[in-house]
Amino acid sequence: MKAETPEAYEKRRDVRVKRTLFVQCRRRGSDEVWASVVIQDISKTGMSFFTGKEFKAGEMIEVKLTTFFTESPISVVGRVVGLEGKPPSKRRLVRTCITHISEKDKIALGKHVQVFLEEVQKCQRKEAKE
Repeated sequence: MKAETPEAYEKRRDVRVKRTLFVQCRRRGSDEVWASVVIQDISKTGMSFFTGKEFKAGEMIEVKLTTFFTESPISVVGRVVGLEGKPPSKRRLVRTCITHISEKDKIALGKHVQVFLEEVQKCQRKEAKE
């Protein structure tokens, strides 16, 4: 299926690493219960995840990511830049770009992504040797 705003999410500044992670998200500034979602890929500037929650392109969301680099979750605010699938599908892909993140969380997220990237590269080198 075609994303609603492909030109927005194709302008990536950083490499996204395919990685399955469980995070929590909700609409920014809402009192909604945090929804658990599964990330498909992540970078220092964005992520995409699967959810059954209905979001709209342009909508602002909050995401909390638990990592081994910090005691408390990394908190980011992002804008929905693309959607694939139609609600109420539980497999709807939401693409986001990060718009707000503290410096501390930015460093932790960068470390997290770098570790994933190094793991992927290590596996690729191993496969190339076989």
